[in-house]
Amino acid sequence: MAPVPTEHVSRSIYRIVSDFTSILIVATPCLFLKFLAVPFHRGFFCDDESIMYPYHESTISTTLVVAVGLIVPTFFMIVCERFSTRQRKCEYICVIGNKKKYVPPWIGRLYSTVGIFVFGAVVTKLLTDVAKYTVGRLRPHFIDVCRPDPATYNCSQGYIIKFTCAGTDKELIEDARLSFLSGHSSFAMYSMLYLAIYIHVTFPRRMSSLVKGVFEVAAIIFGFYTCLTRISDYKHHWSDVLAGGVLGVIVCLVVFSVFLSRIKSRQPTESPNNTMGSYTDLLKKPDNSQNFELPLYKVQDAQSISQTSSSSGCETAVTLDNHHDAHHHNGTTY
Repeated sequence: MAPVPTEHVSRSIYRIVSDFTSILIVATPCLFLKFLAVPFHRGFFCDDESIMYPYHESTISTTLVVAVGLIVPTFFMIVCERFSTRQRKCEYICVIGNKKKYVPPWIGRLYSTVGIFVFGAVVTKLLTDVAKYTVGRLRPHFIDVCRPDPATYNCSQGYIIKFTCAGTDKELIEDARLSFLSGHSSFAMYSMLYLAIYIHVTFPRRMSSLVKGVFEVAAIIFGFYTCLTRISDYKHHWSDVLAGGVLGVIVCLVVFSVFLSRIKSRQPTESPNNTMGSYTDLLKKPDNSQNFELPLYKVQDAQSISQTSSSSGCETAVTLDNHHDAHHHNGTTY
């Protein structure tokens, strides 16, 4: 079996800075929307019961879903990359000016793995915020939070556009216009589905499948439960939650395909269970210092010799099994 080659992966400090800059560029519009943008002001119908639900505190707060969605996957990535043995032997080199600093292989892999995951999370946040501020759909508890002043509108007009909110919490009123699509749902589904697939792909093979299944199911349950609470807490309409979940799943699959392409590039050229070596080893020419023997095939008659050699297109040594003549007894080969 040929030894697994050592691959040198060099990454300059400028490329690392560019990676962080790319994430910052995607995250900047999110900050702009949060602190400077104004959501689209959508009107309402006086008899629209879908926006007359009472205000309810979130069962799963924004802080909790972000903490779980970032910390838990990162923890599993650290564990998997630290103890993973499936990648080919690599030496990661960080180039700072004219100096080279060798980095432990698992640190180099972890940098790429977490970087891809975080970039996908920021993309999910950006797409979610763009939808929220563009659509401006009213939350189910909008009337309870806004408390429109009846003196400022007339229900006989049908669709009410101009009205004044009597509520005092301006931040809460503005947030009540950001129902579509659910940010909790999109982020929870992205991070938890990503974690479940990551565990399935990268966990050591020696670990029990049931143990892996427990982690995967737990991640999916948390993401799904988060989606359900957004409906039961009257934070979103069911269609907002569905759209958010679908967005999270789509971004997860797209981003994870990038991660898989990097995983394949790390795979060794041979399987540890393959005692015959890799396919590329079979194509190598024999070294002059090694003895090389052609494979022997037994055929029934001399006519099949030409058929075998012509169909295979390669040089083959054969013996005649049913010709008991002098050539066979002398061990002559053709």
